[in-house]
Amino acid sequence: MIGRVLRRALVALVFRNRAAVIDWTAFGLRTAGSALAGRGTADARAELALRKRLRRRRRTRRALVEVRVERGVATIGGRLTPEVHAAVQDAVVRTPGIERVQDEVTHIPGRGRRRKVAATVA
Repeated sequence: MIGRVLRRALVALVFRNRAAVIDWTAFGLRTAGSALAGRGTADARAELALRKRLRRRRRTRRALVEVRVERGVATIGGRLTPEVHAAVQDAVVRTPGIERVQDEVTHIPGRGRRRKVAATVA
């Protein structure tokens, strides 16, 4: 009885988060393939660092950003608001191991909820 309930809950969780599950699975397979081919793990470490950075930031945490790092080139994609896109770009350039960015993001309109930002004068 409990096994069935847990199994159903797990299936529901995976289904609800299927995009993230597929994305992380693809990352794992790319990493294993790169290591087995003798290309090392530098790209995998840079991609993991970028993924962590995107998950830690409030603005990019829930964004469906496609991320891939190959030979030091980070490819980012997805449909993002301009504000989230800027936050993703900021995270990419601050990530060690990434030398260049290939940006394939498509802009979508924002939700209209904008925070007021206080300007500081030096």
